[in-house]
Amino acid sequence: MVGSHIVAELLTRGYRNIVVTVRSAQAADKFRLKMKSMNVDASSVVTCDVELCNPHEVNELLNEGDILIHCAAQVALGSGNGREMIETNTRITSVLVDCGIRQKIRIMVHMSSIATFESREYPQLTDESSFARNVSSWNPYAKSKFYSENQVWRGIRSGLN
Repeated sequence: MVGSHIVAELLTRGYRNIVVTVRSAQAADKFRLKMKSMNVDASSVVTCDVELCNPHEVNELLNEGDILIHCAAQVALGSGNGREMIETNTRITSVLVDCGIRQKIRIMVHMSSIATFESREYPQLTDESSFARNVSSWNPYAKSKFYSENQVWRGIRSGLN
């Protein structure tokens, strides 16, 4: 959902050579329909089914890349396997960070979630100055985003922009 809006904006601003990763052919079709519903010509956009937890596939994808925008995540706010979601989301980000460093990606943009912030005192506004105090009590999605964001910070310490 977020990714389709980012792609639409990039196309509107004249960016080309956009590659979008999808989880299936069905997801690629949904992406195309979304672009059409937004009246955006996405005919130049390449969709590819890449296993984001596989560093070999990601390295191949980023081989000629310049900018990496990461907004992929497994989302399950209700029931589901929380441990799997935490591991998957953290692994995806870790692989993208490592491959971004290896491929010397010029810029990596990581879309996270307000779930990684904790308000100092309810009902005050939660913003970037808020910080996590008790991650152990968070729901699995929030934990997964927090751990993923830590992978990005690790990448920044290793030279990722």
